[in-house]
Amino acid sequence: MDETDLLVRLEMLDNMKGDFNAAQTSLEKLDLMELASDARALFDEAFVEVKSKLSRELVSLQRKNTDANSTTVRHSLGDTTSSGNVTIKTSRLPQLQLPKFNGSYVENVDSALLLKMTLS
Repeated sequence: MDETDLLVRLEMLDNMKGDFNAAQTSLEKLDLMELASDARALFDEAFVEVKSKLSRELVSLQRKNTDANSTTVRHSLGDTTSSGNVTIKTSRLPQLQLPKFNGSYVENVDSALLLKMTLS
């Protein structure tokens, strides 16, 4: 599974919890004996277990992606045989400097035009 799959599954899981709670509440209104059942507790246990597993997998995948986006450079220290690792984080996109607007109407026109040109 990739990151998108995990995010969709987490969203579906949250929706499922809402649906379960609504259904359980309706059931409890129809049958007061259902109030004594442990259905909510069992569902909550299963929900926490599944959501925890999906969340851990997502974090692990995000860490792998972060590690894949950084560059590791090896260098040797003089004549010795030891070597060290230097991790250089690289970003995928350059920093974009946006114009700042100070609230003046006169400068608003210039700022708006400059922003449009910067983003296009």
